[in-house]
Amino acid sequence: NFIRVAYRDSNNGCTAKTLVVRPTETADVLCRLCAEKFKVQDSAAHGLFLVVNDSWQLLAGDSLPQHIKSELKGQDDSSGYYHFVYRPIDQERPPPRGNRRLLRDNAVDLGGDPVVEAPDRA
Repeated sequence: NFIRVAYRDSNNGCTAKTLVVRPTETADVLCRLCAEKFKVQDSAAHGLFLVVNDSWQLLAGDSLPQHIKSELKGQDDSSGYYHFVYRPIDQERPPPRGNRRLLRDNAVDLGGDPVVEAPDRA
């Protein structure tokens, strides 16, 4: 039972770790694990967020991340994406992603039409 959690460190940039989380373990337990794995000093100021498309939600401490993940994976909406993000609770939310989608292994589809370069005129 694995959950991939993203974390943005001001020194090292954005990183993600795949963590072992049992179905009965709560968001509080996962937050403690994230604080340990990401080496966060002020863990009390951080929380676990669920990001679905462009909607951010701070998970309650007693929520069950594995259960949430199972529900999201069971939905038929293949156009959406979701992430678990460990970050400071009071941090400003990042800008919306627009029509970009998470494809696979954190690769992002930026959308739009491909750029066709004009031939050189020599």
